[in-house]
Amino acid sequence: MAPYTHLRRSEIYLYFDLGADMLIHLLGEPTRTRHLVVRDRQAVLSPPWSVHCSVGTKSYRFICGMAGENRTFSDMDPRGPRGLQMIKPVCALMFFATAAFAQTVVAVDGFHNNESKMPDHYRWDGKRPGGFSEFGKLLQGLGAELRTVQERATREALAGIDVFIIVDPDTPAETDDPKYIEPAEIDAIERWVKNGGRLVLLGNDKGNAEFEHFNRLAAHFGIEFVEATYPKVAGKGILTITGPHPIFENGLMLYLVDIAPLKVSSDVEVILSDKATPIMALAHTDKGQVFALGDPWAYNEYIDRKDNRRIVTNLFRILMKK
Repeated sequence: MAPYTHLRRSEIYLYFDLGADMLIHLLGEPTRTRHLVVRDRQAVLSPPWSVHCSVGTKSYRFICGMAGENRTFSDMDPRGPRGLQMIKPVCALMFFATAAFAQTVVAVDGFHNNESKMPDHYRWDGKRPGGFSEFGKLLQGLGAELRTVQERATREALAGIDVFIIVDPDTPAETDDPKYIEPAEIDAIERWVKNGGRLVLLGNDKGNAEFEHFNRLAAHFGIEFVEATYPKVAGKGILTITGPHPIFENGLMLYLVDIAPLKVSSDVEVILSDKATPIMALAHTDKGQVFALGDPWAYNEYIDRKDNRRIVTNLFRILMKK
């Protein structure tokens, strides 16, 4: 957007279609500009005395709203780049902002969940009800780079990953050759978490997930997935609930169906419970964190039920912090 001022109106810019990228929006008097790092779907108010200008590293779109004298559009005061004391500062700011806002890498485990009968189950490109395509778009909107790990968890496989999601490990009913979590993988994952990794464990209820080996991993962080179905009712067990944790800001309602409840040690934070039964838990281990829920939760079928999408967003804003 070319630089100009307009003393007869203020303007508001809402930037979008940036994906995980960012741009620089310039504010201030032309000879004393100040700069904002802006991400997707963020808005900026430019007052009348301020220069109106933005710069990015690729094409982007924005919506402009104006207040004030809007009848005459020919009285803008263009400000060429040579008239702005900004070139070197903006270049430096773009350099440092790129480093500061380096993408958070979120990877899903495609090795222990690799269902031959439903190959797009819990995959970023899975667009059917059991896929993670909407979840992936949400994470990209938060600035994530998406990956899929299709090998056993080792130090090398986890290198460069900030958030690792292990979801619903396979059973023999789901694939002919289920890959169970092995002791060496548990050691590698535990070291990765202690060094600052954030592990997300999403289980499933009895009959729909592998518990024995999954729980061997979870036990290293004081968590156990109970091999049961909760709530225990005739037919589909639907749980709509809110909690005191900030991810449920202003009473956001969670929607879950047929989950595995949790057992946790005393040093694990229970961030959601129902009738004293732990539902969501967060373990803090040295520099890292482990989130646990006995349900895949964020898949396409249910991500837009109740306030799930907003709760998922709030949770991953926390987990994706550098």
